[in-house]
Amino acid sequence: MGTILRWFYDGGTRHRAYLRHGEETADAQLELVIGAGNWQAAMPVAPETSLEDYSEQRLTELARELRSG
Repeated sequence: MGTILRWFYDGGTRHRAYLRHGEETADAQLELVIGAGNWQAAMPVAPETSLEDYSEQRLTELARELRSG
């Protein structure tokens, strides 16, 4: 069984990352969700994706991209 939740830090801020099946798409596409205390964003990912595919550095980069819009 793969990881269901990952915690990582960007600077001093703790972030979470998890995978979910999107509710806004008819085919329930898999999404990577990243968030911290006051924000959360999601992006589509390939169906075979697991959280282990992402290094902490990559999760930090994605958090910055998603946060900046």
